[in-house]
Amino acid sequence: MRVFVDAKLFDIGNTVERATARVAALGAAFLTVHAQDPQTVAAAVRGRAGSNLQLLGITLLTSAAPDSLGAQGISLPAAELVQRRARFAADVGFDGVVSSPLEAQGLKAAFGEKLAVVCPGIRPGSGQAVAGDDQARTATPGDALRAGADYIVVGRPITQASDPAGAARAIITQMAEALQDMRGATKG
Repeated sequence: MRVFVDAKLFDIGNTVERATARVAALGAAFLTVHAQDPQTVAAAVRGRAGSNLQLLGITLLTSAAPDSLGAQGISLPAAELVQRRARFAADVGFDGVVSSPLEAQGLKAAFGEKLAVVCPGIRPGSGQAVAGDDQARTATPGDALRAGADYIVVGRPITQASDPAGAARAIITQMAEALQDMRGATKG
């Protein structure tokens, strides 16, 4: 079994380095670290040294609505901010980034296969909300894959469904259909 530690680390370099080393020692496969500055991502790379831990840089939480960036003192548009933070991660050797599906296509265009793109905020129906939903930038599984997502993260649409197994099967079906369409488009 592969373990994905969604810790979203963000602290001083020494703390990020030590925490990353501890997660690596536990044998986790993936760890998320906020890619908000070059120092944080560099510390995570030092912390994973000698391990197989794959580092994923959080570019911008999917709960961040475009109008909330200004309230945080951020004047960049979301897509530009995501690109900047992805560059921090790519420059130090991260394995991938976490972003909204809405930014996946731009990330793939800029970084190709250098960075895997992990997309949370997946909703089975376009604009579909789930109980307690705090996601602002979402997409369907198919739309995320077509935009370039290498991995998708689906939580509440499955865990809060009246039939979780059925919800998971429906999402897998949507993914399979999108992948089939994508294969057909590349052949034609």
